[in-house]
Amino acid sequence: MFSVICPVFNKEKELKETIDSVLSQDYMDFELILIENGSTDNSLSVIQSFNDPRIKLIQTNQIGPGAARNVGVAHSKNDWIAFLDADDLWEKFHLQNIFEAISKQPNVNFFSSSWKVLKSNTISPSTLATSINEKRIFFSEKRVLELTLQNSPPFWTSAIVVHKKLFNQAGGFPEPLPAHGEDVALWVQLIRLQKGIHFINDLSASYRADSSNMLSKEFKVSFPGHIFSTVNMILDKVQDPELAILWKKFANKYQFSSLSKSIISGRFEKRNLKYFFPETDLKTKIVQILLRNNLLRGIFKSYLMKNQRFHG
Repeated sequence: MFSVICPVFNKEKELKETIDSVLSQDYMDFELILIENGSTDNSLSVIQSFNDPRIKLIQTNQIGPGAARNVGVAHSKNDWIAFLDADDLWEKFHLQNIFEAISKQPNVNFFSSSWKVLKSNTISPSTLATSINEKRIFFSEKRVLELTLQNSPPFWTSAIVVHKKLFNQAGGFPEPLPAHGEDVALWVQLIRLQKGIHFINDLSASYRADSSNMLSKEFKVSFPGHIFSTVNMILDKVQDPELAILWKKFANKYQFSSLSKSIISGRFEKRNLKYFFPETDLKTKIVQILLRNNLLRGIFKSYLMKNQRFHG
């Protein structure tokens, strides 16, 4: 039924618990494909400590998370693809919930569940999980964009399941490095193809915000144009002007996040200011102008660091 795709890079401290959370699922018809992506720690040893026939190990050499996930999907034997990062967790009912949703929605090929954020010994539900009452709901393409612009996206990598035929139709994850945004670029394609996403409002996944590799996960990134390029590509097929503006604002939001992280990491390049749709609002035009100035960019970096503002 499910092929669980989990790329691994330097996650030895969290990896055992992550794998255990998969192997303890109530729904047991799955394979777990671990793509060991050239780790320099003991991640490979952690994987090899397990003796379970459902685990399939593939070794690559630091090809990037998107490319690693594509390799995993290419080696999968099942029709439904579930994604899990190597430092995140599932509740034991995660796959069971999705199986039930699939059974009741035979024409839907793209699912996500709600999730929790684990940080500094605190547990917080995702914003969307607390703002809707429905247990299962299909969000239209327009509604997905509106929710995301309200900081309540109904998707997150370790909570997503997609049918392989839709994944292949979308072309998989963008592979060119830098990798930041390659996951959302694929979700853009899937949302457009499916005209939305089916959301399961049950806190069945956990995002570990304090994992050992969060520094690299959050800040050691360049500024790619994956999301901008993907949205720009689909705009030719969007005939509703209101929907087109929402897509542009959606892209800008994630690009602002990438921009902030590139400034903090010291990898900002002025040429990457082109990855915006400035016609959507005045803020974007102002940012594009101001951040060409080194002094103003330094002030903005201080603001970001002080206020922990990394998103659009």
